[in-house]
Amino acid sequence: MASTGIVLVLVAHNGKTLQLDVAAQTRVDAVQQALVSFTGVAVGDQILMCHGARLDPAKPLSAYKLPVRRVRLGARQQRPAHSAVGAPSPPETLISSARGARFLASTHYMQLDPAAAEDQPVFLYHKAFLRPGAKPPPPEPVPQIAVQVPQLAPVTLRHPLEAAHSPLVRALPEYERQFEQQLVEARAYWETSRQRMHWCARGRRGAGLRGRGARGAGRQGVKREGGTPPRVSWAGDL
Repeated sequence: MASTGIVLVLVAHNGKTLQLDVAAQTRVDAVQQALVSFTGVAVGDQILMCHGARLDPAKPLSAYKLPVRRVRLGARQQRPAHSAVGAPSPPETLISSARGARFLASTHYMQLDPAAAEDQPVFLYHKAFLRPGAKPPPPEPVPQIAVQVPQLAPVTLRHPLEAAHSPLVRALPEYERQFEQQLVEARAYWETSRQRMHWCARGRRGAGLRGRGARGAGRQGVKREGGTPPRVSWAGDL
């Protein structure tokens, strides 16, 4: 049985990360077909680079010392079901190609140890953004997360303390009601802040990956159409 491993694909134009679970004999063109489904970039528009070498579609991944050996994290090292800011990890998609290769793609968080794969990433460049005068990629849409504060249910029963002789004691039920409403509001603002922090962290990570892709393009000598060296930069990311 052929062993499988991890190929970490960094999509240079949008900062997304794809983790592919593949075998060493899997051909590069099979990976490209899978990337069409995950990124929407046609095979003819893809440039795949790894350690300064452009991947040949007709060669297996083993020709580029890929994939990185797959190692599952131990129980204490496993990522929790939720991120540090409380947002759930995105769902993973498992597909099978006609060549029998298995691909496991995660758009944000990875459940397998990515340390080794981080040192040997595959950069995916979109030719459309390397053409002279090309406009920068559109920014990823960020949802508008508004604070939703639920209201407490109306009180229909008279509180026993409202019949007390002391006005201070009679005011206690109302104070309790106000405290409960403030607690509900605080929880709503806290949850909204957690969701916004999740999107901020996601955007910062994407910007860092786009910058890494731009620097990698310069080091690896990715060419524009027409043969001139690219000036790969995206506003706000570098």
